Amino acid sequence: MPIHFGTDGWRAVISDSFTFDNLRIVTQAIADAVASDHWNKSPGVDPRLRQKCCLPVLVSVIFR
Repeated sequence: MPIHFGTDGWRAVISDSFTFDNLRIVTQAIADAVASDHWNKSPGVDPRLRQKCCLPVLVSVIFR
């Protein structure tokens, strides 16, 4: 399933296109971009939705 971004960030339906597998893909892409010489932005999060279950996935990708 493709991953789509809109003006406010990742456009996804939980358990449809917002999955742990896709979260790992997006996190790795962000980590690669931040590590590049061309990064000048900060990623944000949506404080309304399930951050506690997503944070371990983010950390596992960034700190592996």
